[in-house]
Amino acid sequence: MEGTTGILWLDIIILLILPVFIGPLFLFGKSLWDRYNFKKTEKTRLLYENKVNKLREKLTNFYWPLYVYLLKDYILWATIRYGRLTRAQLLDCEDTVSEESEYSDYNEEEYSRCLFVKSSGKRCNNIVPTLFNLKTRYYCVKHHLETEPTQTFQEFTFDPESNELIITKPEKIETTLEISDEIIKNMKRKLTENHDKIAEIIEKQIAIVQPDKHTGKLLMRYIHFANVTNTIIEVDDSIDKLDLFNVKYPKKLLPIIERELLIHQEEYNKLLE
Repeated sequence: MEGTTGILWLDIIILLILPVFIGPLFLFGKSLWDRYNFKKTEKTRLLYENKVNKLREKLTNFYWPLYVYLLKDYILWATIRYGRLTRAQLLDCEDTVSEESEYSDYNEEEYSRCLFVKSSGKRCNNIVPTLFNLKTRYYCVKHHLETEPTQTFQEFTFDPESNELIITKPEKIETTLEISDEIIKNMKRKLTENHDKIAEIIEKQIAIVQPDKHTGKLLMRYIHFANVTNTIIEVDDSIDKLDLFNVKYPKKLLPIIERELLIHQEEYNKLLE
């Protein structure tokens, strides 16, 4: 009887008492695990949404509008500054386009180069925007209005000191664009309006975009260029005095913004896939 009673109590403990304790413990453990998984999933979701929203905001409020206005600026400045010059004058004119030699940290192998050939036979080699151009029209802002057709076969020599190919240019008839004073005057007005829009975008969005130090310097240089240029145009409707203020057009800004735009757009598209 004693053995039977011991077995009975053991059955009672296993069948009745243990489930009373184990069940709640299991449910409590499962609750903790579910809560942990939910927080982990929610954190991942919030991080994803935050990243997507930040990229969308950068693209919508900074990169795309800035890029479009810089394209307009590119064409307007090329026409106003260099549109009436013959090829000979273009080769000899004082360059009011900033060289930005201090920005050597950029890997310029990632950029396309200007196709213009100087009187020395060497390529211009400035980095250029490519999104809106054909490969045969890759010219920097100074040479954007170049109309000389690209030749498939050209004579060249090799310069051992600079390790560059020097292209022999054939003689050609000098030409210049016929641009009236009224057109130039209207383009200057549009240029100043465009400067104001670009400056507004930079000033409002730069804290959100947080550009690297090189792009940041270019943006600040552009604002300086725009302010001085607008003031000179408003006072005497001329850009000839820019040289007196040592103000230069930041030619690298557009191709660099274009590249950053494409990188961010590609990243944004992948996140949405």
